[in-house]
Amino acid sequence: MTAVEVTDDRLLLAAVFTRPREAIERILASQSRHLVLPLATLGGIAFYVGKFLNTGLVFNFVNGGILLILAVPGVIVGVGSLYLTALIFSWIGRFGDGCASPFHLRAAWAWSFLPYIFGCLVIVMMLIIAKAFDPNGLMVRPGLLFVMKVITGISRIWGWLVFLAMVSQVHRLTMWQSFVTCAVGMGSIVAIAIPVRAMLGYLLNIPPILFNVREYVLEWLP
Repeated sequence: MTAVEVTDDRLLLAAVFTRPREAIERILASQSRHLVLPLATLGGIAFYVGKFLNTGLVFNFVNGGILLILAVPGVIVGVGSLYLTALIFSWIGRFGDGCASPFHLRAAWAWSFLPYIFGCLVIVMMLIIAKAFDPNGLMVRPGLLFVMKVITGISRIWGWLVFLAMVSQVHRLTMWQSFVTCAVGMGSIVAIAIPVRAMLGYLLNIPPILFNVREYVLEWLP
């Protein structure tokens, strides 16, 4: 890879955070689209890893088994949400005269995970540093845990705004139309997820109280 290509990749990553409309156009016009599936997979894993790390547990409890337990549902949710979300958002967007195909929406969805992946990496680095200063500690200190939760919240909101802007660009909609499209799309996904998970809970004999509507929404957000 040449120095120019490396610079272009860095500029593209920066554009996803600051100029998502420009970024999605470049992604669709370049070979960067081959990163769609890996990013969606990493995004799903980052979601579950982030939830685990924000419980306050440090690396005394982290081992290969736990990482595998976190990775498996992360991969399923990441890949599943990639295709389901793209299909639904493409279909709903056409009611507002949108023109994006599922391929366009898959790119937008996957790359909108980038802020959350970055936020998760920042949290991991913070925990590594904290562990170096307190090697025998089992729990994250309350102050650091609060900062971790703030970073998680900011990165999630940032990813959501990136997705909104990208949906607006690929569908050629206004931001308001994009917001309505995303709201209806998320509502549709939640409406599908609730009975599916409830049915699985019934088949697996899981108490209904464990099915929290808030969790359905969070699992499908960028």
